[in-house]
Amino acid sequence: MEAMAFIVSAWIRNNQTMLKSQLIFILKVIVGSGGLALAIKYLGPQLPLPATPLTALVFVLLPALILGLILARKAQTNP
Repeated sequence: MEAMAFIVSAWIRNNQTMLKSQLIFILKVIVGSGGLALAIKYLGPQLPLPATPLTALVFVLLPALILGLILARKAQTNP
């Protein structure tokens, strides 16, 4: 019975550590996303960009392209 209690307590400790690290990661993502949203909302209108379909297309596709390039480079360096 004591062995079972030890295993359960070790499992709970392990999951608390994992939960804490996941919570920190989620908070970092939320803060980063909020900061980016505020930058777009308040600094974006000050940029002298023309309101054209090409500009919209660039801003929609650029994040996916950058992420794809980063992941491709990472895949090449870590086979």
